[in-house]
Amino acid sequence: MTPVPPEEIVEALGRLDAITRRLRRECPWDREQDERTIVPHTLEEAYELADAANRRDDAKLLDELGDVLFQVHFLSLLLEERGAGDLAQVADHCREKLIRRHPHVFGEAEAASAGEVLANWDKIKQQEPGREQGLFGEVPENLPSPLYARKVQRRAASSGFDFPGVEGPLQALRDELEELAAAIGEFRRRLPAERQSDWAAAPLPGPDGPGASTAGGSSLVIFKGSRRKEAAWKLISFLSEPETMQRFHALTGDLPPRRSAWRAPALANDPPSQAFAQQLERVRAAPKIPEWERIFQEMQLTAERVVQGRQDAQAACRELDGWVDALLEKRRWLLSRQA
Repeated sequence: MTPVPPEEIVEALGRLDAITRRLRRECPWDREQDERTIVPHTLEEAYELADAANRRDDAKLLDELGDVLFQVHFLSLLLEERGAGDLAQVADHCREKLIRRHPHVFGEAEAASAGEVLANWDKIKQQEPGREQGLFGEVPENLPSPLYARKVQRRAASSGFDFPGVEGPLQALRDELEELAAAIGEFRRRLPAERQSDWAAAPLPGPDGPGASTAGGSSLVIFKGSRRKEAAWKLISFLSEPETMQRFHALTGDLPPRRSAWRAPALANDPPSQAFAQQLERVRAAPKIPEWERIFQEMQLTAERVVQGRQDAQAACRELDGWVDALLEKRRWLLSRQA
């Protein structure tokens, strides 16, 4: 296939840039956006792009790539308005980064496999000025759980901390749980006997009695391209067994998500725990909107700031309410168009 002439690419990007600038000037919705309100839409477009790629739908992929490209133009324009950068600087910065992180192509380094390329990439990233130090520095805290786990595991593997099979991680998990049990047991022993019962639990309140809760939690997944699917399923099966969940509860106090695990005497005969068991029967499905996971993550981050004393509860709620309202503005507009 004949490569596209560079001048055609330049002209096409120039036309898109002109449209982006006009929308920013003349569209009421685009004028009101900032980087925080537009990024949720960027994430949505990225997921749609990933879906098109996984389906091998070239026509859809072409369309979604355009949507993501527009997001890049729009966010770059916001930088330009603040005098913090522009699209040309974004492109040059990306080019310089790619050259720096591919020394086996643009330098004297050697890399005989994709694995060596990734190892060099991670090593170079850690040495770049201005980056947060540490093996897990700059791992975004708002990543979806499976992606967060994958990124952390990849960072750990880059340091040589990896296992050839599942038995090693399982034994390490058992050892860590035993150490945790000892630490928690010591904490409980130091709590005076007269204070042991100074806490309780009750179902969430609702308008007319006990209220509903939203389903949530972490996800255990196996990536399609995993090279150790059998071992991964073995780990997931182990963690999903009622006996394992009961052991986790005994060690950490974490409550099990499976009903069968609640038959254990330590849970069935414990009044505070039973309040949680009753609440589990009133779980409702999360709202069927693509933005829900992002909203839920923001709620968790907001609650964390309040608990740590970094933000007043009332101010945090007002800020969260405004952020969610801005996030859902486009969704409401789309629904109104479909009505």
